[in-house]
Amino acid sequence: MFQYIKSKKNNNIKLILKDLDRDINIPEDASLRMSYKQKRDIEKLEFKIYWPQRKEYKIDANQK
Repeated sequence: MFQYIKSKKNNNIKLILKDLDRDINIPEDASLRMSYKQKRDIEKLEFKIYWPQRKEYKIDANQK
């Protein structure tokens, strides 16, 4: 799935998650982490996508 998104010219996560209410573009240097947990009768598979924070979203130290 992650490779599919990164291989397209449009890196918008909405290609995979159609019901998402925001446009989120995934940068080329993003990494995918997966974790699997089992607890009693519940199994959980989790996907997380990480990338460095983009300049337009960085909070200035004076704004904190």
